[in-house]
Amino acid sequence: MNRRNFFKISSFAIGAAAISNVAGSALTKVMAATNPASDSFSLELITDNEDKAINLAQEFMNSLNDGGGVIKFSEYRLDKAESADIVLVRGGKLVNYKTGSDDVRRHVAEIAKELELPRIINNPVRIKFTSSGGETTASNFLIFHKDRLVGKVSASTSNRNITVMGSKGEMIVNVSGRKARVVQASCTHKNCVNSGSISLSGENIVCIPNQVHIIAD
Repeated sequence: MNRRNFFKISSFAIGAAAISNVAGSALTKVMAATNPASDSFSLELITDNEDKAINLAQEFMNSLNDGGGVIKFSEYRLDKAESADIVLVRGGKLVNYKTGSDDVRRHVAEIAKELELPRIINNPVRIKFTSSGGETTASNFLIFHKDRLVGKVSASTSNRNITVMGSKGEMIVNVSGRKARVVQASCTHKNCVNSGSISLSGENIVCIPNQVHIIAD
């Protein structure tokens, strides 16, 4: 049995965590980030070798999740060529594995090297792992561009659209009913739009081409 199918039909312990909530067709959330006060994380990959990517991620997640929590796994296939890469969000911050020399960045860089990332691939699959210590409703939604806070919106805001200028053009984020979602984006694949809404503290939506991420805080 290959690693991807193993994840789809069962669960196993990673530290004190359990794999659960497998999505069969599409991600409900592109990424779940972390509450800055916690050490939960999310790891997302775009790859054309999902079995190898999942296998490489196992040891890495084990090292990050020693404090326990639930790790969720989901995947879906993209229908067009995509720039494949790996994204880690930890402690409420996007981690740039291409700079720095700490153990976490080195480990992510090793995974990227094994998967030959970044590069353009023709049969991309988006894989997501998220870990969270608990589920509480967000009070605010924080909007970042290139790791710089460009907006903060109260979750109690009623049906407000926020225009964000990303690296590739404009994005529109809607906040309504204590949920946030991307309703319009200039990126090609619209993965951020198709990700749905976030509402729980620590959840996150990322648009890689626009270098924008939205964190439920």
